[in-house]
Amino acid sequence: MIDPNQKSINHCVLSEFQFILIVQLLRPDRLHTTLVNFALEALGLQFLMPTSFQLNEIFPETTSSEPILIITSPGTDPSKEIISMAESKNRIIQEMVVGPGQEAEILKNLSEASNKGQWILLKNLHLLTSWLPTLEKNLQNLLPHHKNFRLWLTTEEHSNFSIVLLSSCIKITYEAPPGIKRNLERTYADWVLNDKLEKSNLGSRSMFVLAWTHATLQERRTYIPQGWTSFYEFNDTDLSVAIAILKAILSKGESSNVYWEYLYGLYEIAVYGGRINNVYDLRVLSSYLRTFFTPDIIMSNNKKPLISNVMLPRSSNVQDHLDVIKQLPNNDKPEYFGLPKNVNRIWERVSSINTIEQVKFLNQNLTNFDRNGSMKKYSLIISPLLKLWKKLNQVLAFIVKILVLFYKTVLPT
Repeated sequence: MIDPNQKSINHCVLSEFQFILIVQLLRPDRLHTTLVNFALEALGLQFLMPTSFQLNEIFPETTSSEPILIITSPGTDPSKEIISMAESKNRIIQEMVVGPGQEAEILKNLSEASNKGQWILLKNLHLLTSWLPTLEKNLQNLLPHHKNFRLWLTTEEHSNFSIVLLSSCIKITYEAPPGIKRNLERTYADWVLNDKLEKSNLGSRSMFVLAWTHATLQERRTYIPQGWTSFYEFNDTDLSVAIAILKAILSKGESSNVYWEYLYGLYEIAVYGGRINNVYDLRVLSSYLRTFFTPDIIMSNNKKPLISNVMLPRSSNVQDHLDVIKQLPNNDKPEYFGLPKNVNRIWERVSSINTIEQVKFLNQNLTNFDRNGSMKKYSLIISPLLKLWKKLNQVLAFIVKILVLFYKTVLPT
């Protein structure tokens, strides 16, 4: 039996890549794990998943003369985060959805915001790519902008997106953080920044349950069709509405008489259930709500776990909540979603097939690229840059060695 976590086979000598080929042949359901381990070993990393970040962290790098282009993936919407950031900085922001017939109004508001130092958020640029050169030209004509002016743009991937506008922007990819742990980290980063967490024990524990439910609904999409029958675009707007409903319900009832049935109905019919179009998926949502939002869990003083071995925070202290999140594993367990343990094997097989197809596609493109004689030209251009990069890294490594030697021999211990 081949263990994909091991680096070689005992009775023969294989390179790391040869071991990958053996796993692909004998255990294709474990190829994804083997590829991840190979990448971690080659890159010298502990994990591949990026840490969650807030747009507020990159704001100091922005300027009034450079639009900020946020490339989103399905199911993600940075609008709420951008608006919250504008409010925290006392900036006036106008949110506009790009579409046919809106061009003149957009350019008018853009000119006013540029002069007054306001913010503009233009959403879904991929829906009107033919107009983007006009937008870029008007931005150039408005220079110089007020120092407080910011232009935020959102778009999904599109092959006809304006290259000129793309090159003039600060580009950010905005994706849903993978895994329940990172999903919770991102949610709490926003709550802490905007002071949204309830102060009472009941309120704070209920909000943790809501954050967990929201993360579970989003991450269950990893296991389509075993998890959901289709990809439902649960996003931050749903979470914001869910928070408002939860706070309203908590404000009406005492700790022993919270109207959970109201919450079940609103979440099932309006907030999350409004995106679901399959009766069996609605049953899954209903089961989650009636399992998590119960007095036995929220008001039991940790006598009953939320799920598996996950216990709720003991107090309303933010650090207690963050400590619970920190203890969660980086890779989600199937039981967190109420799924069988072998569902990961199915997901790994699908992911491995997709990875192999992408590698084949890349190799095909490179082959066609080389037939046209462009590979040599590309090599001539890129080789000096790679050599320079190598020299810089060698110099950096040498400087680090000198500093380490200096600290060890010169400075007192």
